[in-house]
Amino acid sequence: MRSSRSKRQPSYLASALLLTCLLGACQGAVPAVITTTPSPPLPDTSQPAPPATHAVETGAGLRGKVHLWLDWAPQDMARMVELASRFHTLHPGVDLRISYTSAETLGDDLMAAREAGDQPTMVIASPVTGVDLYQSGLLLDIRERVPPEILSQLHPAAMAQLRVGEALLGLPIDFEAVVLYRNRNIVSEPVETTRDLVAAAQAVAAKNRIGAYFDFGFPMSGGFATACGGPLLTAENATAFDGPIGVCWTILLRRLARAGKVAFNSEKDITDFKSGKAGWVVESTSRMWELARAIGETNLAIDPWPVHSETGESLAGHLWTRSLFLDSSLRGENLEATWAFAMYLLSPDAQRVITARGDVQRLPALQLSGSGDSLLDSARSASEASLPFPLLKDLGPYARALERAASAVIYSGSLPELALRRAMVEIRAGTPTPEP
Repeated sequence: MRSSRSKRQPSYLASALLLTCLLGACQGAVPAVITTTPSPPLPDTSQPAPPATHAVETGAGLRGKVHLWLDWAPQDMARMVELASRFHTLHPGVDLRISYTSAETLGDDLMAAREAGDQPTMVIASPVTGVDLYQSGLLLDIRERVPPEILSQLHPAAMAQLRVGEALLGLPIDFEAVVLYRNRNIVSEPVETTRDLVAAAQAVAAKNRIGAYFDFGFPMSGGFATACGGPLLTAENATAFDGPIGVCWTILLRRLARAGKVAFNSEKDITDFKSGKAGWVVESTSRMWELARAIGETNLAIDPWPVHSETGESLAGHLWTRSLFLDSSLRGENLEATWAFAMYLLSPDAQRVITARGDVQRLPALQLSGSGDSLLDSARSASEASLPFPLLKDLGPYARALERAASAVIYSGSLPELALRRAMVEIRAGTPTPEP
């Protein structure tokens, strides 16, 4: 997401089948592992299966092939292998394989696998990848298959990233979202409005500390436009910012800039927050334990988003998901086996495994009861009204133009309307836009 830091948006990091874990119908067999690079450690596969839940039926009657492609890091891959083992205990007649593959060549790899007759039945990838695959005819429209009780429990913003027209391309597995972090040692209480935030931050600055250090890069600040009536841009309307929404957003950023320091796509805000110098930052939920380790878990809070004092609407952060997609050629028992595995991944038991506490924290796509961890529960609560990250393949020019417009309004006193119109002209002309 940020140009200067490692954002864990789904991306297939290797270009071949690096890990293949076979859980075949040959019961009691040791899973075969094929590696061309170091593979994630395999967990003990002798664990008992979890209790059956809403979408998981046990029994030996289910048969067919499930072949999953994904790009997860070792910790996450180990969790998926654990879940595959549990699923196989529930359904010993299913032949289940997990392969670690490459996002950059995923489309070509899928076409080649189809020609060879060995395509995956399921892919876990980012929604923007899913849209590309669907438009290439490689994904199944699953809108008729998802039970209403499942749809009603999935995060609305996560689901919004997976709809194209009437089609439902896939289902979210988990998500991360931009939230407002606070150091309790510097700012003792949350605030209700943006005006309160600026006032509290300025009071902190009077004590020679940084009240707030905000990254106004588009990934971190674009979701604030929720307080202005809608997203700045979408796949359907990439120029929504050229009007009242964009004007409101740039003015909002200019006012929030009075709360302390501002950066664009930088790590400086996080560096100062981790060193105990800043009271507030905006950042992804994926980094919560990194921040907690730096300042102490009891000192870290995730606040509810404040209400914009001028509009009466709450700010929000962007959200993006990792999602599962089914191959469009699936039929018969392979379709039923793959669908059963998809539903298992969305069971409460599996969701808790996938989103267990880890170095890179994910949040469950399924609504679950309280985790017992106050920070995780605060993250989920703060992300309830998150804005789906726009699914534009060529987002870069738009994001840079918007950041440049915001910078001009904040630092140069430009009129918002003129700054946004200049951004529109640059985008339409294809003029390279320097970083703010």
